[in-house]
Amino acid sequence: MGCSVHLAFGRRAAARRGYHVLGPSRSERVGMATSAEQAVAMVVERLPANCGPAFVGTSEELAAYESPSHR
Repeated sequence: MGCSVHLAFGRRAAARRGYHVLGPSRSERVGMATSAEQAVAMVVERLPANCGPAFVGTSEELAAYESPSHR
């Protein structure tokens, strides 16, 4: 089952001041982190308990992967 996750990013100039951490909708601002490691930790601690590994692909490929016929 897929899940939406938070986003952490920093621009080169902004990275000197910190990293922005946003919610799954990208309109919710979770906060700023002073390091990339701290930003990733903020994202990881907000992952749902049932969130599986990341999937690289389109939404259609994910749906096919998650379909009962794939298992």
